[in-house]
Amino acid sequence: MNSIVLRVRGVTYSGWTSVNIKRSLDQMAGSFSFTAADRYLKDPSKWGIQMGDECVVELNGDLLITGYIEEISTTYGKDNHSISFSGRDKLGDLLDCSYVKADGEKGWKQVRMHWILDDLCSQFGIDVVVDTSAVVQANEEMDYAPDGGTPIANIINELCGVKAVLAVTYGDGKLLLTQAGDVDAHDSLEAGMNILSADMISSNLDRYSLYIVKGQGTGTDTKKLPDFVQPSGQLEDEDIDRYRPLIVLADAEVTNQRCSDLAAWEARVRAGKSRAVEYTVQGFTQSNGDAWPLNALVMVNDPYLGVHGKMLINSVEFRFDDSSGSTTKLGVIHKGAYSLISSPVKGMKLGFDPQTMRSTPL
Repeated sequence: MNSIVLRVRGVTYSGWTSVNIKRSLDQMAGSFSFTAADRYLKDPSKWGIQMGDECVVELNGDLLITGYIEEISTTYGKDNHSISFSGRDKLGDLLDCSYVKADGEKGWKQVRMHWILDDLCSQFGIDVVVDTSAVVQANEEMDYAPDGGTPIANIINELCGVKAVLAVTYGDGKLLLTQAGDVDAHDSLEAGMNILSADMISSNLDRYSLYIVKGQGTGTDTKKLPDFVQPSGQLEDEDIDRYRPLIVLADAEVTNQRCSDLAAWEARVRAGKSRAVEYTVQGFTQSNGDAWPLNALVMVNDPYLGVHGKMLINSVEFRFDDSSGSTTKLGVIHKGAYSLISSPVKGMKLGFDPQTMRSTPL
C-alpha cells in the first residue's frame, strides 16, 4: 500500500486530498505540500500544526523529508474549503541564507573541504556526512575566503563543483556529499508498459560555446608566475555553434588544472540537464515495494522519444490527487552529466542528440 504521511509534534496526519513531494539533485532541499478538507475552517489552530514546526514526511515508513512547516494556506468557496501545509527539508535554510563574515575574518587556510562545510552548516543545526564515493575529494585541503553576503548554497555548490561532488539530502535533514549514483533501480522504464506519460525537454538556453574559469591562486604545481597571478582553465562545447562565452569566477584556491576541471564540470552539468525527460508512472514504488530512488541508474526503453539505455534519475516527484491517484514523476538525464572525466576539450559531444535524444559519450 502506498502511504505518505506528515508527522508533526508526534502526531501522524494522513487522509490528504492531494500530496506533492519533490526531491532533486539540483535543489539540495526537498519540498512538500499536503492539502486536506479544512474541518476547522474557523479555527485552523485546532489542526495542531503551526508555522515553523519541525516535521517529517514518510512513505511507507521510510523518510523522505525532515524539515519545517513554512507555509499554511487556507482557501474556501461556495462548495468547499481546504487547508494546505507546505515546507522544505532543513537544508532549505542553506538555500535562503547568506554567509556572515566577521570583522577581520580571513577565511579558511589549508582546511579539508568538508570541514569548511561543517563550519557553515553547523550554524543551522545541519550535519555534514561524507559518502564513501566522495571521501577523497571531501578530504582534500584547500584555502577558501568567500565574500560576506554570499549565499550559503553558492558556497556549497562552488566547493563541491570544484571537486565534482554532489551536495544532496536523502531525507534525514543532513547534507550528504556524494557523487552521481552507480546503483541500479530495481525496475526499468518501458514505453507501453509502466510509462503513463513522458515529457521531453530540449533546451540550449543555459549552454555556452566556451566555459572559462578564473580564480585567485596561491601558486600551482608548476609554480609558474602566470599560474600564481591568476589560474584559469577553459572548455569548448562544440555542440553550440554560436559564440556564447561564460566566465566563472572561483573564490576557492584553484590551480590551472582545477580551473579546467571546474570548466568541464560546468559544461557537463549544463549539457546533461539541457536534454532531459520526465516520465510519469503509476504508484510511488517499484515492483519490489521500494520507493523510486533519487540518484540511481534506471534502464529506459522508449522508442517514441528514442531513449535507450541507462539514465540517471536526477529528480523524483511523488504526487497524489483524487483524479490520478498515486503517481511518480521521474526526471532522467545522461548518466555522465555529473561526472568529471579527463578528456580532450575539442570534439566532445555533450548530452543527447537534440533530435533523437539518444545519449552520446560524455
